[in-house]
Amino acid sequence: LKTDGSSLSFGTGAKILQVVQAVSNTRIATTSASYVATSKSVTITPTGANSKIKVEVTGVGNTQSGNRQIMCTVFRSINGGTFTDICPDNSSNHGFWNLRDSGDRVHAPFHINYLDTPSYSVGNAIVYKLYIRSQDGGEIEQPGSNNAEPTISMATEIAA
Repeated sequence: LKTDGSSLSFGTGAKILQVVQAVSNTRIATTSASYVATSKSVTITPTGANSKIKVEVTGVGNTQSGNRQIMCTVFRSINGGTFTDICPDNSSNHGFWNLRDSGDRVHAPFHINYLDTPSYSVGNAIVYKLYIRSQDGGEIEQPGSNNAEPTISMATEIAA
């Protein structure tokens, strides 16, 4: 939004209606081969009908040891409903980002950037949450250590 409160326009009529950001540096470690929720989430309540939501999550993953793989994806819940994975074509269950090391511990940044087209009613709160999993059951973590690099989650409402 501009400082005068009006929306930005991008030529084809698309307008940014709102931007919401959340920052967390809470560490989560898991050995689960299934996706587990982290505390990294952002909630947006669309003000327009049929808006698209640009979801961005930036953070760091850590394989904790050699020969491990960490995978990250984003799940969505609309109006308190069930969280579902929004990664397109996630048949391999690798999510939006994955990191595999080849013998040594790896600590690396990631950035997930996705334009979501959720089905909602105006006034419904939409929660986007980062989920992680370990490919082989070895311990992985996000972020890299306690109170380390923050994870920044953003949701931008774009008018239809």
